[in-house]
Amino acid sequence: MYKMMKKSILLLFVFVAQFLSGQISDQEKKALIDIYTSTQGDSWFKNWNLSAPVANWEGVTVEGDKVVSIDLMGNNLKGSLPASIGSLKHLRVLNLALNKISGTLPEAVTSMKNLVVLRLGKNKISGSIPENIGELQRLAVLDMFDNSLTGELPESLGKVKKLRVLLLSNNGLSGSV
Repeated sequence: MYKMMKKSILLLFVFVAQFLSGQISDQEKKALIDIYTSTQGDSWFKNWNLSAPVANWEGVTVEGDKVVSIDLMGNNLKGSLPASIGSLKHLRVLNLALNKISGTLPEAVTSMKNLVVLRLGKNKISGSIPENIGELQRLAVLDMFDNSLTGELPESLGKVKKLRVLLLSNNGLSGSV
């Protein structure tokens, strides 16, 4: 009986330690490393120690072995966002405002169905807002002001019922919501 209880306690300890360690899937880790690489992570003001556990990376929040938040506002990110960012399926907050991100917003962003906050304001993002942005039904904050966005506002944006903050000024956008 004592040995069985000892084994149960040991298994529980291993499970809890694994849960607290912030181990995420290889796919999520690859997406984070892609972001780091494509935005010149070595030149960020606060960069990541890629050999440390992901849960210890600056601005990354891990809950239940899933990446749920990335907050790298004003951290000197330069370059474009990789399409692999869409692999972060559990992400609720993506705050990359006040950086120097260029290129277009990857269509893959619209596959992050848990996204509540998308802040990309004051960057150098060009092109149009993805047409199916309206698939982000949990989105409450969409901040893309002061970029170089062009084209018409996607009609699907009007279908986001939880949207409370919409910041799109200082772009070349047209159309109505």
